Amino acid sequence: MKKIRKSLWVLAPVLGLSAISLISCSYNVESPQRIEENKKLQDKIVARYVDNAFVETILAQKVYKFKPSDIKANFNDTNSAFFKEAQQAFNFYQNYQLKQDQNFTYTTYSKLLKDQVLNSNDLKVLQKDLGSGSKFEIPAFKILYNNLETGIAEIVNKLLLVKFFLLNQDSKDIKDSKIYKDGTSDKASYTTKNILESLDTNEKDFFLMKLLLEKQPAQVWKFESTNTIDLATFAATQINDADSFNAIVLADAALDSKTTQKEENFEFLNANDSIDLHNLYGYQGILYNQGVSSRNDLDYSLTHLKNDFKIRSGFLDDSNRIFSQDQLSLYSKWNQVKLAPIKLKSTFDTNKEKEALLATDIDIEADSNSLQNATYSVEKIYPSLITSNKKSADVVVKITIKSDNQKIKDNSYFYKVMIDWNNKDNITYTPQINKDGEKLPQEVPASIVSLSSDASKISISYVNKIVPLFDKVVTDEKTKETKRYFSLDNTPWSSLEQQEILAFSLFLADQNLIFNDVKSYFENMGYKINVKDSVIKLDDTKDEKK
Repeated sequence: MKKIRKSLWVLAPVLGLSAISLISCSYNVESPQRIEENKKLQDKIVARYVDNAFVETILAQKVYKFKPSDIKANFNDTNSAFFKEAQQAFNFYQNYQLKQDQNFTYTTYSKLLKDQVLNSNDLKVLQKDLGSGSKFEIPAFKILYNNLETGIAEIVNKLLLVKFFLLNQDSKDIKDSKIYKDGTSDKASYTTKNILESLDTNEKDFFLMKLLLEKQPAQVWKFESTNTIDLATFAATQINDADSFNAIVLADAALDSKTTQKEENFEFLNANDSIDLHNLYGYQGILYNQGVSSRNDLDYSLTHLKNDFKIRSGFLDDSNRIFSQDQLSLYSKWNQVKLAPIKLKSTFDTNKEKEALLATDIDIEADSNSLQNATYSVEKIYPSLITSNKKSADVVVKITIKSDNQKIKDNSYFYKVMIDWNNKDNITYTPQINKDGEKLPQEVPASIVSLSSDASKISISYVNKIVPLFDKVVTDEKTKETKRYFSLDNTPWSSLEQQEILAFSLFLADQNLIFNDVKSYFENMGYKINVKDSVIKLDDTKDEKK
């Protein structure tokens, strides 16, 4: 009989020391190959213990403020904050798994039974929750979490730490982090530096916004088919709402579980559209790197995002333009309104500096036909970011289409005009809009064609572009210098509940992508993993003397 022993120490920053030792594992030796296989297996097990202990230490000391040795007691206390948030994370995880496998409880139980991980009493508790579409209740969750070999503690703890990393960082920790220092140094890439300098370190969700800007995610609903019958049937079909989208998806002869998948309540994210996303088929989930094409509304470049004043949710046309169901329903009105020129009022005091410019100082000179279909207002005023430019500002004008439908969410269009009154005798407006108004840059169609531009397939998509808006203005009290930053405050995901869904969903979409950053971030704080006796020793104990 061979025994493998490996102990590890998880060192936390000066706050304290947490140590755990691994229970000895044994196995039968049948061949040199078997020894090597089991050695690799035990290495993996030890690595799991090391990683989990690392995460537990940070959760205990940094997040929940108790000793690492007290984590089990806190978990077993159903009234503790740690247990409640762990249960929330677990429920999200098992709901996520159920979408992929309705027999998640059976699958989990069968694997644990095969691996002989749990005793008979624990298995009996789990048996009570088995069933198609069923979820594990609290007693089963406690058993699964308290036995590391089930893998549940690892995933739950990582979910909690990722949520903390993405949503709850303080300014000092952000500025002191290697991620921030390296990313804002002269050696950093232009894109990385631009992203970090466009985010306010005082925002607790700093790293969530960084992730959104870097990884370019979107929720996607999609259906494609090259089937000749589908091409013949739907080539002339157009979509303008959920019903017309679903009609194509559900009429396909080759329906599968992925095609008919919908967004569930546990993962539901708001959109800038009144469409009923609960009942839209073809849900693909949150997908990264949706800005690869860098065209029109799927352009995720900072230059584009800094000049986009609303969240884009809607059907995607073949030019990568996004039109919401709301926009399509109001297309006739949209196509009658124009961009209106703006002008400082004759009573405006040109001695005013940029920070003092108010909406009431500005006239919007819309034509009568446009005013029949829409209202015009000054949405935002952004003082020039150039310190020496004392009398210049960007004015964002909001056009709101009139509608009796109270459910409409996306009935607005925004455009920007820069006013410069440094020379009071030559006030300039950029761009200079014709006095009679100008057409909107793009016409709103009545519907979106379902046939691809090359006529090779039926292709329809609905996209919810998940990005922050560049609309937060901060003025330094000492220097009076004005800066603008990205923020989630005026997006559909401003609430903590929505951001928690985002954090969990983004992690589960690509666990290694986020966790590697999380691990590096906390290691830089001083949380380290040191393994004592890193070489596995095989001790032959079968002939040990009694």
